[in-house]
Amino acid sequence: IGLRLGGALLILLGGWLLAKLAVRLATRLMELSRFEVSKILRQFIGKLIKVAIWAIAGIMALGQLGVNVGPLIAGLGVTGFIIGFAMQQTLANFAAGFMILLYRPYGIGHSVEVSGISGKVEEMNLSMTVIRTGDNAKLVVPNGKIWGNVIRNNSARETRRLDLVIGIGYDADIAKAKEVILDILAKNDKVLTDPGPTVRADGLGDSAVNLIVRPWCRSSDYGALKDELIQAIKEGLERAGIEIPYPQLDVHMVSKG
Repeated sequence: IGLRLGGALLILLGGWLLAKLAVRLATRLMELSRFEVSKILRQFIGKLIKVAIWAIAGIMALGQLGVNVGPLIAGLGVTGFIIGFAMQQTLANFAAGFMILLYRPYGIGHSVEVSGISGKVEEMNLSMTVIRTGDNAKLVVPNGKIWGNVIRNNSARETRRLDLVIGIGYDADIAKAKEVILDILAKNDKVLTDPGPTVRADGLGDSAVNLIVRPWCRSSDYGALKDELIQAIKEGLERAGIEIPYPQLDVHMVSKG
């Protein structure tokens, strides 16, 4: 009994040492990998390796003590199947979280649009992503609702293009309107010169000729620049005598005598 107990303790000690070594090695390999493995994912993989080695060591130690581990392994398999079936949605969220943390389509602090939700990522883990919306609401989105759908990351690039559609009257001088708008863009410090802004005629609307204005800016300046340009372009066109029409309907009355 003493020898068996001593052997079981040695197996547990060896499992503990092996788990520490394996976790340290795996963490080092992930740090050196060409993939940018997030800290959350490294911690999860480390815990998974540790639990797996401890479980194997525990079963081996029980076998060393003379316990028939065959039924125990079979029972664990059946129990795992039942738990997995009952928690399939939770496991799907974990799987989606694993893929998000591995491929990193977004990170903490990024402005994103996912599953019809827009806001800034405040927290993310294997099961969920916490997003703060523009009206300061806290939304907890299961990762399974995110992965597999379109993910728009507005913070992924340093620069963004702003698209504005400006309508001018049919009687207006299009070339002059372009000149006025380009002058406004040139005077705004938030508008980048490389790539430079463009102003093009985009179509003939019901009540206006539509010009599409496309300046580039830093991603952090996107919202502020949009507000500034809408106001500046409206005022600039009005000073130049260029009408910005609103939708209207002409009704002709015909009298039948």
